[in-house]
Amino acid sequence: MDLSGHWDAGLLNCLCLAVLCAGSGAAARIAVVTNDYESALQQAKLHNKPVFIDFTGYTCTNCRWMEANMFTKPPVREELAKYVRLRLYTDGAGAVYEQQQQMQQEKFGTVALPLYAVVNADGNAVTTLPGLTRDEAQFVSFLKKGQAKLVLLTDIRSVKSPTD
Repeated sequence: MDLSGHWDAGLLNCLCLAVLCAGSGAAARIAVVTNDYESALQQAKLHNKPVFIDFTGYTCTNCRWMEANMFTKPPVREELAKYVRLRLYTDGAGAVYEQQQQMQQEKFGTVALPLYAVVNADGNAVTTLPGLTRDEAQFVSFLKKGQAKLVLLTDIRSVKSPTD
């Protein structure tokens, strides 16, 4: 923790990784991009995957609960592996956190945490799930819905018009 009372992002990532490792070794193998939206979009284009955005906060207890208790479940990990994972903190001090919170508000209409969103590789919103859920089936369904909607959008765009 720094002098202003905020957790250092690197230290927090290490702590979160330690929690995930304690829960399950496989959970630690899922890479997470932190506070770098553009990098996540580039990876999504490179790997032809959608982006799962985890809008989170350093002081968000519901966010930590989801990380420790939902993201570690095997069916959830299996679905998350189909995404580029992006964690955006919105409650830190500084311009990057303010920009991420502003993007959350503009793109998704809320600054509430946690907020989970799926976007395509161009950053277009596909679906969202606001708040904490203790229902594994609901969270898995949300992740599958994100994939299905993305496939549908891709199929629609790939259909050639009669003038082509």
